[in-house]
Amino acid sequence: QQQFRQDLFYRIHGFTLLLQPLRQRGDFAELASQLAQRLAGVPVPISPEFMQLLRRHDWPGNIRQLEMVLRTALALREDAHTPLQPGHLSAGFLAQLSTGTMPPAAAPASKMQALQAQALTEALQQHGGNATAAARSLGISRATFYRKLRQYGC
Repeated sequence: QQQFRQDLFYRIHGFTLLLQPLRQRGDFAELASQLAQRLAGVPVPISPEFMQLLRRHDWPGNIRQLEMVLRTALALREDAHTPLQPGHLSAGFLAQLSTGTMPPAAAPASKMQALQAQALTEALQQHGGNATAAARSLGISRATFYRKLRQYGC
């Protein structure tokens, strides 16, 4: 709308920096690891499957979007020593992978989800419907157990 004074613009416009899109960066894995460590405050182990899913995304929101995905995954971990796994990715992120322009390799994530859902229901059956005991047998918190039950519609 030409409402910004040109002389003021040139006072603050000293340097233009063009950054590659996140999806084209050669140091993506290192960047994701460093960002996860910064968010967690400690080094964060990341499974190869988790990193593979991150690499397959086209990242229209660039680093801010990656930061939010990692922040969510870190919040979904059971404890600080658990490596980030595909199961820590939100359903929305996984849905973007399966409906986006990515190659149809989203099957491992859905297969993993099916295996997790099966493990949840089997543990619940083995413990006679006692969610606390089932969660303990799987090595996860009761809150995580309930969240995953809801997530997988068990």
